Formats: sequence, structure tokens, C-alpha cells
Amino acid sequence: QLIDGEIKKPTALYTDARQKAKFDRLLSLKKSFLPAMFQTSKDRVFK
Repeated sequence: QLIDGEIKKPTALYTDARQKAKFDRLLSLKKSFLPAMFQTSKDRVFK
């Protein structure tokens, strides 16, 4: 696979992706969805 003029093997791409993973934004998004999730649990299933 060719990325930015360099040839990288799939294993190198996999390890690079794991090193660059940052979950701070995902965790904050997850917390912001909690009230909406609790509200949907109170909705009727069959309308």
C-alpha cells in the first residue's frame, strides 16, 4: 500500500493506527449521549 510516497506493509499500518488512537473525544461524546439514551428507554416501544 502506498501512503504519502512510502510503501508500508499492512502490519506497519496496524501498529501505527494502534499507537495514534486517542479516546478522550470518544469518551466525552459517550457521556453526552447518556441522557438521550435514558430518555429513549422511557419511550413506548409500539406507538
